[in-house]
Amino acid sequence: MKNEEIIAKRVQRHKDFWQKTNDSPLIGYSLGDYFVSKRYNAVNNLLGSGKCVIADDFNVGRFLHDYNNMYDQSLEEGADLVFSACPFTGLPWMEAMFGCKIIPQESSFIASPIPGAEFSKEVKISDDNWSDKYFEFIDFINKNGEGRYPAGQPILRGPGDVLAGIFGQKELIFNLFYLYYINKHC
Repeated sequence: MKNEEIIAKRVQRHKDFWQKTNDSPLIGYSLGDYFVSKRYNAVNNLLGSGKCVIADDFNVGRFLHDYNNMYDQSLEEGADLVFSACPFTGLPWMEAMFGCKIIPQESSFIASPIPGAEFSKEVKISDDNWSDKYFEFIDFINKNGEGRYPAGQPILRGPGDVLAGIFGQKELIFNLFYLYYINKHC
């Protein structure tokens, strides 16, 4: 089956779903390593180093081959979902944007709490270029996907996750309890 036929079939399955005329549920899955970072050859040189990475360590152009391979694989796997390329999904983007150091492990990237972060201070987007890098990915995908796939959004995590990244999980709990106690008893 040609790519255009596969895509037309998927589009029709989605139309049937939204019109409630589908005869089975939509199915979507991704093949590859459980750890999303391991699915991208573009970061092989960074994984496992243990040294903090900065936004400039991610050369967006190196991801094109990975995106194109994932797109081709999505057409071959037979699922119903349409592939969308996201800014590298292995990064804790929100934590990075708020100033957490990003440390590559063997299979993933983790956010390190900000030393000395004060719970009472206003949390702001840092000027470490992570948000610029995120939008560079979006622009790159839109320009280089050649209309075959849209730019999507990776998991960006919520406020609690970001605060836990900034302060550390235990410290966040202690600070929340402290604020509760102070507001209740003072």
